[in-house]
Amino acid sequence: MKVITAGIRVRQEIGKNAASWTAWSVMCFYSVLQFLLQGSVGVLAGGLKESFNADATAVSLLSSSFYISYILMQIPAGMVYDRFGIRRVAIFANSMLILGCLGLALSPNLSFAILSRVVIGFGASFGFVGLVFGIKKWFPLNQFAIIVAIAECLCMVGVGTANNLLSITASRFGWRIAVGFCTLLAVGQLLVMILHLKDTEQKSHEQIKSGSKVMGDLQEVLKRIEVWLAGLYSAGVFTIVSVFVSLWSIPFLSSTYHIGVIQATSISSTVYLGIAICSILVGWLAKRFSVASIMSLGSGMTFIVSVLFLYVHQSVSQLYFLAFFLGFFSSVYQLSFTVIAKCIPNKIQGAAIGATNMIMMIVAPILQPLIGLLISSNQGLGVLDGFEVYSGSSYQFGLTVIPISLIVAFTISFYLNDPGKITIRRWVLNYLALKKPKLGKLW
Repeated sequence: MKVITAGIRVRQEIGKNAASWTAWSVMCFYSVLQFLLQGSVGVLAGGLKESFNADATAVSLLSSSFYISYILMQIPAGMVYDRFGIRRVAIFANSMLILGCLGLALSPNLSFAILSRVVIGFGASFGFVGLVFGIKKWFPLNQFAIIVAIAECLCMVGVGTANNLLSITASRFGWRIAVGFCTLLAVGQLLVMILHLKDTEQKSHEQIKSGSKVMGDLQEVLKRIEVWLAGLYSAGVFTIVSVFVSLWSIPFLSSTYHIGVIQATSISSTVYLGIAICSILVGWLAKRFSVASIMSLGSGMTFIVSVLFLYVHQSVSQLYFLAFFLGFFSSVYQLSFTVIAKCIPNKIQGAAIGATNMIMMIVAPILQPLIGLLISSNQGLGVLDGFEVYSGSSYQFGLTVIPISLIVAFTISFYLNDPGKITIRRWVLNYLALKKPKLGKLW
C-alpha cells in the first residue's frame, strides 16, 4: 500500500513539473513575440515610409506609440495577474495582440497604424510580466533566478532569430505580409495557451471578489522602497539596450568609425549575444552569492566597458569584443526581479513585478529624446535619409547620459537588500564597525 501511495505521489509530482515547464515555455514564447513586435518598426521602416509617405519623425512616432499603452499597463497587468491568475489574463491579452497585429497589417493610413501599435502595446504589456509572475508561482524560490535567466537567454536568442525571419519576409513579400506572419504566430500562441496553459491554483469567484482592493494594493506597492530601488537600478543598467542599442548605437558607430550600417548593426547586435550567454551564468551565481553584490559588480563593470566603448578609440575587432562585454555585464539587470521575489509579499508580487518593469522601461522614452537634444545642440554635418548626421564627438557628448545612468545604478546597488546574504555594503559596514567604530557609526 505504501509503495502504491509513493508511486502516486511521484506521478503527481512529475505531472506538476511537466505542467509548470509547459506553462513556462508558453509564456517564454509570449515574451519573444512581445520583444519582436516592440522593435519591429525598425525592421519594417523602409516599407512603412513608402506605404504611408512618412518621414523619419512619423516613423519614430509609429514606433514609440507602442510604449504608450505598454508602460501604462505594467502595474495594472501585474495586479490583474495577482487577482485572476495566469490563464485567463494571458488569453485575453494575447487576443488583443492578435487584434492589434491584424489592424496594423490592414492599416489604410498612418493614424490607423499608430492606433494598432497602441493596441499591440496593450497586448504585449502582459508578456514579460506574466512570465516572471508565473516563474514565481510555478517553481521554488531558490530556482527563481536561474529560471528567469534561462528564459532571458532564450528570449534574446528567439528575438534575434525572429528578427532575421521578419526582415527576410519583409524584403521578399512586403511589410504587410511580415506583420501578417506575426499575426499567425500570435494566433498559434493563443491556441497553445487555450490547450496547455493552466493555473497551478484556481481562484474562485469569492476569492477574487474578496481580494484586496486595487488601490490598496497599488499604494502598498508604491510604498515599498525595494520596488523603486530595483526598478531604478534595472532602468540604469538597461539603458545599454533600451537607449543605446535600440536607437543610438548604429549612428554613433557609423559616424565615429566611418563604417557601413550593416557592420555597425552587426557590432550593435553583439550586445544581445553577450546578454544571452551571461544570463544563465548570472542566474547560477545568484543561487550561490549575494544578488546585490553581483548587481554591484555587474553595473560597475558595465560602466567601465561603456567608457572604453564610447570614449576610447578602438579597432573594429575591439568594438566587437567590447560590445559583447557590454551585454555580458549588463545582463545583471534581470536580478532586479529576483530582489522583488525575495523581498515583496506574495499577494502583491505581480503588481510589484509590473511596477519594476514599468520603471525600467519608462526611462527609454525619456532618455532617448534627451540624448537626441544633446546631440542636436551641436552643429550637424548634413542630412542622410531623413536624419541629421552629426560628428562622432557630438554623439559622445550626448551619450554621456549612459555612463551617468550606470553610475546611478551602481550607487543604488549598495542599498539593495538580499535576505540571508552578506552584501558588499554590509560587509564594508561590518568591517568599519570592527576596525573603526566611530566611522562605522556615521554610516
